[in-house]
Amino acid sequence: MPQFPPAQCPAALPEEQAGPSCAPTPCKRKRQVFENEVCGLCQRADCDPDVVGRLCHQDGLCVHENCLYHTSGLEQRGADDEGFYGFLFSDIQQKLKRVAQKRCCICRLPGASVTCRGRRCPRTFHFPCGSERGCVSQFFGEFKSFCWRHRPVQRVRAVQQDQTHCLICQEAVAGRPCYDTLVCPACTSAWFHRRCIQGQALRSALHHFRCPLCRDMATFQEEMFRLGIKIPDRDAAWEDGTFDDDYLRHSSCDAGQCLCPAGREQVETKGPWRLVLCSSCGSRGTHQRCSAMGEDDDSWECSDCSDLLTVLLIAASPESSLPVQGPSHSAPAPGTSAEEREARILEGHPDDQLPSQPVSQEPADSH
Repeated sequence: MPQFPPAQCPAALPEEQAGPSCAPTPCKRKRQVFENEVCGLCQRADCDPDVVGRLCHQDGLCVHENCLYHTSGLEQRGADDEGFYGFLFSDIQQKLKRVAQKRCCICRLPGASVTCRGRRCPRTFHFPCGSERGCVSQFFGEFKSFCWRHRPVQRVRAVQQDQTHCLICQEAVAGRPCYDTLVCPACTSAWFHRRCIQGQALRSALHHFRCPLCRDMATFQEEMFRLGIKIPDRDAAWEDGTFDDDYLRHSSCDAGQCLCPAGREQVETKGPWRLVLCSSCGSRGTHQRCSAMGEDDDSWECSDCSDLLTVLLIAASPESSLPVQGPSHSAPAPGTSAEEREARILEGHPDDQLPSQPVSQEPADSH
């Protein structure tokens, strides 16, 4: 694959110089990639999926999901299960030929397929280049895209108290709303980075995405849609099986010697082969008979947790504070009796403040 020169971006706008957090997160290029891993529209690979979406490839055709959605003049003429999301393969191939001669106004390389919808604006760019430069592409209605000069901005009266941090990553945000720093329009108290709230939108999806602070949904979603946050209309990530492995219950006997004829995986709700999980960690289990437990016993601890508890109890016991041989900072000063030491302790004077020897005041020399 030919090596492209580094992207040359126009000078930064004053708004983008408001602070480090206002700089859009770059979409990295791979040094060496396979041809079938490069998007035919933006000619890039190894981009953040939260930015460009899923990489779709079939029959030698490979495009990013979001590059496809925002390609100007490309229509969904098929059903949802035809082509890529309703975009027919033949239409995509024709569009690739048309944009091959269009150069991106940001990186100056050919293949630009996204056009700014600002009035009389001629700027055309690759989708990931636009994301790096501060362009906004909307994921509703006509799926409009806007360059950094014509993008929608937030116009809310939000005053920060001292240094404000992103509610999601807890890192500092810019002092005012900008491309990479957004604020909830409902409560004006929730601040977050664009990349952070975009990640939350992809995980929460349409029916659960709301302000992390005030929990507003309607006003919050409308504003996020307008500012280019993609909120997919599907089940949340925790409802579609993505996190199913995190909710699996331990289901085998971990006793040193399992007595069950059917093996360690045999689990019954009652009787000697009832499985009891460790009451401390829940990641170990035992059959009722394998640990000589009664039918009414529901509390059991694995060897790891019981050993740890023993260590903690020994460490907390007064007998564990044994005297240490050798010099010590708490050793009594020489020449001090036990009664004097006790009296000074009661008076709040540490022993190390006692003089090692009585101080004698010699008479002044008369000469």
